[in-house]
Amino acid sequence: MNRRLLLLTFLGLLVPPALAHDAKVGAITIQHPYAPAMPGAAKTGIVYATIVNRGDADRIVGATTTAAERVELHTTVRDGTAMRMRAVEAIPLPMGGTLALQPGQRFHLMLINLAKPLREGDSFPMRLTFEKAGAVDLTIQVERLKSGGNHHH
Repeated sequence: MNRRLLLLTFLGLLVPPALAHDAKVGAITIQHPYAPAMPGAAKTGIVYATIVNRGDADRIVGATTTAAERVELHTTVRDGTAMRMRAVEAIPLPMGGTLALQPGQRFHLMLINLAKPLREGDSFPMRLTFEKAGAVDLTIQVERLKSGGNHHH
């Protein structure tokens, strides 16, 4: 094996698996996009990620995937004593900031009418569209549902 191929192979082994499916568009990096595995015949799913913006303010304005009929941008709002999920037209991404699309946080991506169940170990493609930065293709890893991570609609 030549030295260059050996070096590239070695460097590839140094990339942690959680970072292997990160994506970048312009000044925006999408870190560890994932969907929790869903029990039984669930027809909805969720996509989480951490989005780091090293540039001007932007907004997520859409997402598509073959894994579901549609993807909705969602926020969590307080309705009296209950927390409710609501679809929004866009998710703001602050200038030079980080947006946590994570359990218990304000925003997430909702998969509506799944094509098939989300099983641990699977992955699927998703295109995420930003108002200014444009579109980026992601690979969403399906991971085990963590305790306390239940998310109901």
